[in-house]
Amino acid sequence: MAGPAPSAGDAPARPASRIRPANVPMPALAGIRGLAAVGVLVYHVASTTGLATTPGPIADLLSPLPIVAVGIFIGMSGLFLFHPMSYAHLAGVPHRPTSVFLARRLGRIYPAYWFALLGLVVLFRYREIHGAEWLPILTLTHVYVGLEGKGLFVSWTVAVELSFYLFLPCVFWVIRRAAPVETTTPRQRLRVQFIVVGLMYLLGLLFRTAVLLGPHSWLVHGRYLFFNFLDGFGGGMIFAIVLSWRQIGNPLPSWFQYFVERPWVCLVFAVELYWVGTRLGIPPGLVLGPLPPFRLLIFAVSLLLLIPMVCLPGIFDEHGTARYHRVFASTPLLWLGGISYGIYLWHLGFVVQFEQWVREDHFPAGFWPLAIASFVCSAIAAAVSYFLVEQPALRLIKRRLAATGRTVPAHGERARVAAEPPPTSTSTRAPSR
Repeated sequence: MAGPAPSAGDAPARPASRIRPANVPMPALAGIRGLAAVGVLVYHVASTTGLATTPGPIADLLSPLPIVAVGIFIGMSGLFLFHPMSYAHLAGVPHRPTSVFLARRLGRIYPAYWFALLGLVVLFRYREIHGAEWLPILTLTHVYVGLEGKGLFVSWTVAVELSFYLFLPCVFWVIRRAAPVETTTPRQRLRVQFIVVGLMYLLGLLFRTAVLLGPHSWLVHGRYLFFNFLDGFGGGMIFAIVLSWRQIGNPLPSWFQYFVERPWVCLVFAVELYWVGTRLGIPPGLVLGPLPPFRLLIFAVSLLLLIPMVCLPGIFDEHGTARYHRVFASTPLLWLGGISYGIYLWHLGFVVQFEQWVREDHFPAGFWPLAIASFVCSAIAAAVSYFLVEQPALRLIKRRLAATGRTVPAHGERARVAAEPPPTSTSTRAPSR
């Protein structure tokens, strides 16, 4: 069995400092995740102040932003969470037990969510949840019972992520049954992984096509369902397969390596694709139903290429010495990526609160005052959540798992380029009034 090839995780890390986060896997992607979280905040502030809803060049520029951000976060989840499974299967080594995977993911998602929900009730005096509605909202099953508009306005995407956490072990079980390590070669296992994930990707495309082009009721009730995002998760999982294949000693195709070694070509290409999206007349958020099918197809192709172009150098560049990494893996962006889940959960509450103060003449009106105040307050709340809730919860789960002997295999910590990121997705809902 071939050992793992040198990877981004094996490359010499940047020197540690007192303020730079330590042991951040795929640091450029952490920075991109932080920027995506800020992009969501900007979009919601722009929606509140009218910049994103008033027809004009600014609204056109902002219209694809929430959809791209959703795609980035969902794709990263597919990449980070499936990569250890894909690597273990291709390399023929033990994989992380499902109980460990679920314990870590549930511990990552729920404590910070409950803390933010408590903040919504206490700090923002939210009183719209009644009686039996609390159970689905606390368990993040509310999108399946028609309560997606209650509680944290952005939590519907966290519910989608939770569904993926429960779905992914089932996908991996199918892959292992279809290509057992004991009786197949690595190339055969590679083929099975691509087939299963490819079918999952196509299922997501078909489901979204039916939702967008079917009756309006399908768009209303189907847009928040997990199956509507299977292609986004599947796209990230495809990159996880390619990364794992390289780590067991196989080179990337030459055309693929060309883009990996030229990050700024990728970014220029991504900016061009984003500009194409602004020219299509895309409505704000995920409401794509009014678009003609041809425009929907063009936007889908643009999105399919845009997100990989942004993230590809951060995934596959082995040494991280390019200027791309010095920008996206800078210390401020690493910290921003670390608290991005908290920013996602908290920011809209502050946006709505400051907007209310504007109407009461207690706060200066305008995009910039609202954006700066919302960012500062949500970043502070996210940092408190990160250090006092999220990290202690994960440490407690790690100790409990170690005490019961259910731990990650030793090879996994070395070979895994990506530890799990926050389940940060982005909301595309305008603040409720």
